[in-house]
Amino acid sequence: MILDEPTSSLDGPAAQQLLAFIREFVALGKGCILISHKLLEVFQVTDRVMVMRDGQLVQVVRTAQTERAQVVAAMGQDEASVDLIGHSGTAREPADRAGQADAPVLVSATGRTPMRARRGEVIGLAGLAGHGQTDLLLRLQAAAAQRSGRAATVQVGAATAFVLMDDPMRGVDVGTKRDVYGLIAAEAAAGRTFIWYTTEFEDLYHCDRICVFNNGRIAGELTRAELTEERVLRLSFDEVLA
Repeated sequence: MILDEPTSSLDGPAAQQLLAFIREFVALGKGCILISHKLLEVFQVTDRVMVMRDGQLVQVVRTAQTERAQVVAAMGQDEASVDLIGHSGTAREPADRAGQADAPVLVSATGRTPMRARRGEVIGLAGLAGHGQTDLLLRLQAAAAQRSGRAATVQVGAATAFVLMDDPMRGVDVGTKRDVYGLIAAEAAAGRTFIWYTTEFEDLYHCDRICVFNNGRIAGELTRAELTEERVLRLSFDEVLA
């Protein structure tokens, strides 16, 4: 079985189900070639890692005998600059809370998805796929297109002052992710606001606040300091009253 970025369009729980199936498949004596840029998944499910760069095979090693830094180095990247989880300090620093309290609100949505985003904030949209994240982005896009500043229950400021992103990191290699993270951080520092839906959990560490969706609603909000997979999953699966 050959799988090319099979989890790129899946949310976290669905991706884990697929990875479990792969291990069950291999346990039956069959083989699987998994092509993925998600290093967490590579280390979770594989027996051997083969690294390719510029069309050439540059490293073959048993997964248990290597580590993330060595794989990243073989890919031609600097581990210190490709910290996708944000634990090394290279990830974007949280927005200044004192300053943010006085910053103008550029995006405001009420109803089933109440949310505010201030100038210079990066807001992450998380949760199971198809639970309202993309719908909110479309409402915001329609509001911006109206140029009157209103569309239904959504208010937006100047269209050029905020950026809407619908899972842009899907299937992107670690080097390109590093570059995009840096660009987002620089633009946010300059005052641009980002509303960012992602199915890539590590992306959320580059957000100031994370809104977790469940059944078309925002079930809860987490700061980056509060962010864990367990908390996101709990909010994703908890029942939400209609």
